[in-house]
Amino acid sequence: MRAADWAIAELVQSAARSTASEHGSAERAWTAALSAILLARHLEHPVDLLRVLEMIVVGALDRPRADIRSALDPDNGLHAFALLLELENAGTSEARLVHALVASGSGRAVPVTDRFLGRFLDAMSDEASLNAAG
Repeated sequence: MRAADWAIAELVQSAARSTASEHGSAERAWTAALSAILLARHLEHPVDLLRVLEMIVVGALDRPRADIRSALDPDNGLHAFALLLELENAGTSEARLVHALVASGSGRAVPVTDRFLGRFLDAMSDEASLNAAG
């Protein structure tokens, strides 16, 4: 693993450790957002970082799509609704990245095709290796 892989993984791990052991949706979203910001420029296939961050935040609302849509003004409601549909269908690189980051924060693994992201997720799940490298 390259030094950049370890550095990003170590930073996110230390941030995750500083939150409570039982992560709420806000803490998971914060960790996923931090990971996305730090990883985006290293991924093999570019992603729209703003869209990724929007999906992370809207996905953390943990409410039904229709409730979110109706609670917001028409423009923002439709935008949030579309983000949640995109996230649910996981048909874009952005949605797949969000799924991978959120799953890793919950201790679950999802298959990824991006080598850099895969190494990062492996490093995140292997905290002992991170501690030994740091």
